[in-house]
Amino acid sequence: MFRNLFKNRASTKYPIGLGMTELPKSIYKGKQPITSKDFKVFVNDHFATKIKEIGFKGRDFNYFREQDDYIECVNFWTYKVGGAIQVDLMIKFKGIKYPDEENEIKPRFVKQENAEFIRRLSPHKILNNSINVWFWIFNEKPEKNIETVNDIWKLFESYGMDFFNEFKNHQRYVRNVDTKNYMDFPDFYTKRISGKFKIGVVYFLFKYWKKYGDNSKATEFAKRGIEIATEKEYLEYKTEFEKQINI
Repeated sequence: MFRNLFKNRASTKYPIGLGMTELPKSIYKGKQPITSKDFKVFVNDHFATKIKEIGFKGRDFNYFREQDDYIECVNFWTYKVGGAIQVDLMIKFKGIKYPDEENEIKPRFVKQENAEFIRRLSPHKILNNSINVWFWIFNEKPEKNIETVNDIWKLFESYGMDFFNEFKNHQRYVRNVDTKNYMDFPDFYTKRISGKFKIGVVYFLFKYWKKYGDNSKATEFAKRGIEIATEKEYLEYKTEFEKQINI
């Protein structure tokens, strides 16, 4: 179903670079010679300066850029003890608040658990709907860590920007998702295992189409939402879905 959507990405030869798909066992053995706090210095000096040139704000491990309808985010994720890091790319739509949220999420607080679309920064194409695992390993030598941060930037330029560019025409992009395939959509993979889970995906699609004027699509996802909103904690979601159907 999504073959055409990712055809260009699958055929592009992205640079492999310095990352790897499996962590060395030493990463799991407690204290590391380079901590996350140590690595932030290299990110601020060599990644932050570059990404701010193209309009992003932030520092350390979190960056964001606001568009008219949504927020683009880059989040570095690492263990507290350090050792290695991953990078996630996220899209958070403005004007869509969930029933269990008191306020709309501000740009600097967008995380994996509250973003709508998430893509792991990796040179690998999406395969069998599996999440891409791609790590960069810290090094005791400062010059090696600088190389690593520059490698992350190189991959972000060639792969990460492709992801963000998909949303320049986001209605066309989101229209690839329907009530039958929504849980197989690659950018929702992380939502299946964290954050608001399946109910959050359906609620977003319902509110998205309501916001952008496609009442038929909104109703379609509202009906699907009622089918899955069985838990008591989802009662507020169900109420929203029912209002849509009873219009």
